[in-house]
Amino acid sequence: MLQVTWQRVVAVRTGIDLVSSSITVAAFLAGLGIGSVVGGQLADRFGRTASGRWYAAVNVGIAATALATVPALLRLVPPTAPPAVELLCVLAIIVVPTSLMGASFPLLVRAVVPAVGVAGTGVGRLAAVNTLGSAAGAVLGGWVLLGTFGAYGATVVAATVDVLAGLTALLLVRRDRLSADPAGAPAAATDPPADLVADPDPAAGPAPAAASRAWPWMLLYGVTGAVAIGLETVFFRVVDAAVRSNSYTFAGVLGLWLVLYAAGAAAGSRYVGRVASPRTWFLRIELGVAAAAARTVSLVVRVLPRTPLWGPFQDWFNSDGLAGGIDLTRIPSTVLVAGILPLALMGLPVVLMGAALPFAQQVVSRDLGSLGRTTGRLTAANLAGNVAGGLLTSLVLFELLGSGGAARVLVATLLVAVAVGAFATREPGRPEGRRPARTAAAFGTCLLLLALMPSTTQVWSFLHDGGSVELVVEEDRACGSVAKVFGNGDVQLLINGAGQNGYPFDDFHVALGYLPTLLAEDPRRALAVGLGIGSTTYGLLANPQVRDVTTAELCGGNARIVRRLATPDRPEFVTVLEDPRQQLRTEDGRQVLRERGAPYDVVVTDTVRTTSAASGNTYSVEYYRMVRDRLAPGGVMGTWVPSGRVMASVQEVFPYVVTGVVDDYGGSRFVVASDRPIRLDTQELQRRLAAADLPADRRAALAKVVDTLSDRCDPSLPPVTESELNRDLFPRDEMFLNQQPAGYVDRFRCTD
Repeated sequence: MLQVTWQRVVAVRTGIDLVSSSITVAAFLAGLGIGSVVGGQLADRFGRTASGRWYAAVNVGIAATALATVPALLRLVPPTAPPAVELLCVLAIIVVPTSLMGASFPLLVRAVVPAVGVAGTGVGRLAAVNTLGSAAGAVLGGWVLLGTFGAYGATVVAATVDVLAGLTALLLVRRDRLSADPAGAPAAATDPPADLVADPDPAAGPAPAAASRAWPWMLLYGVTGAVAIGLETVFFRVVDAAVRSNSYTFAGVLGLWLVLYAAGAAAGSRYVGRVASPRTWFLRIELGVAAAAARTVSLVVRVLPRTPLWGPFQDWFNSDGLAGGIDLTRIPSTVLVAGILPLALMGLPVVLMGAALPFAQQVVSRDLGSLGRTTGRLTAANLAGNVAGGLLTSLVLFELLGSGGAARVLVATLLVAVAVGAFATREPGRPEGRRPARTAAAFGTCLLLLALMPSTTQVWSFLHDGGSVELVVEEDRACGSVAKVFGNGDVQLLINGAGQNGYPFDDFHVALGYLPTLLAEDPRRALAVGLGIGSTTYGLLANPQVRDVTTAELCGGNARIVRRLATPDRPEFVTVLEDPRQQLRTEDGRQVLRERGAPYDVVVTDTVRTTSAASGNTYSVEYYRMVRDRLAPGGVMGTWVPSGRVMASVQEVFPYVVTGVVDDYGGSRFVVASDRPIRLDTQELQRRLAAADLPADRRAALAKVVDTLSDRCDPSLPPVTESELNRDLFPRDEMFLNQQPAGYVDRFRCTD
């Protein structure tokens, strides 16, 4: 729950790009790692009963410190600092609650696990239950709490759950139930000496050889953790694009991932005590992760389009899927694409990732007296790998190789790590038999599967039914951008699978860019938040009075697509790219608004669905205040009005508005707002429009839109209520499953 909430808050502060998300995840995991090491040390010092009490106290501490994190993140994280500084600031703010979270697991392990011989079983079961709790928290936080209570309310709920967990743990300690063994038998009243349990009975499960070193296995588990989180990042991007995501898909996919991981941990904990060599099986499982990841990606991308099941997928991939909400008439196809496809893609590799944990724990566990330290260090090694793998995949591999290339590198890395680990940790004196031949065959099979993995272009072609149409694919760390180029020369842009505007440019987007420049007093300097396919920026450039246009686009691939499509038969693209007044920046628009410098005369926000993830960042009261503070006196802001809440949120900040409608674009409305009265003289606007640097048919279309402009308010509308507003930390339109529509799209209130 807290991680989902913190990601929302940090994104509001530093931007919604993958850097912001990666910073939050890295700081979260780093805090867990620190706590795991410290908690492990303390657990062994405390003993079993005291560890149970401290586990209870730690949960109460998480609740107490978590309540302060949201206001601290909003006020103390520098919004325009380098990523390394942002990471340190976020970590400094959340390090206490996350370290307490990390410390809780080795404390609980020390309190519950009765003997080192069942360490793998006990830790595996605890990890499975803990991960199921994580899945429930992610889904509950993303699907219910944020949309019902906002970020502050979600934090309070999470803190309440922590307090209840702490009180429950304290009650169980007093009843001597927390120290029960995994089979349910009560533990001894006092902690047994470490030397009595260092070599447990064989029936309790195998223990590692005393001479074996633990650190190589921890290092190997750290490397496999890096690969695991990297593959998780790749799977998330592919599934997110496949379902055409909205604000709820991330929590759903994350919940599925965690459930699969928990199932693997539970299965591994059941079988770890039945094998003769946990180390051999750990290596086999990790090799299986590599094989399963390569195999499932290849089967989904290469084989599925050649099966009878492809028809429903093909229809889905030619639609906007879940991007516009949930269509109750398409439940079967929704289940197929949003449920079965992620399960087929992630199921086996993620289950195997979870199954590896109990075996790794059993390999490194030496004696009961050091069980806490061992658990903490193993967890910290895995978390350190998670941080490195997540940052490397998100910020480097996606940028250089795309999702398909990143998956190949990660699988290859895992194969190398397992091979090196098998050689470095081999057991001397053990008869080899047929093992070398079997090992060679297994690695050979994995290498073949690696060679068959699809490229980045093939992955995105699959996700867009690209077999019958030309695709232009550009992927970076923020987005997967794809342009469908049809036989007649038309182009449709899709970002992360969801359809955007296209070419030829539609009248609405051009009007959204151009008409605010007509209504501004002196439109010399303009900012476009979002490039898309380039139509809004093209509208801004059409006014010769505009001297300087800055376009901030989060998805760097969009500009590269426009550049690749800029040919003489598409002169608008050439204008957008080569006009000397234009400056294109790959950056979150809110970051540009935070910069100090000359004010803007016009700020236009390109269109984005209110149901899209993070759309609340450009439809909130706080965003409109940022725009107002960067406008010159008499400057104007233009934005699409997709809902009544957007209109109410604009009016909460700007007292003067003019609205217009483009009938030929589905009756879509836009608003031009200012903190000063806007002079609306239709005849003068038509005269100035005639001088626009636009084709005659485009000027004629815009002339119709000018005739729809109106500044007449409705005095009968009641005062605005809080439920009609979008806030940064309570984006009600974005959380459409939890909030009913509110406000008025086609009318606006009168202001004093």
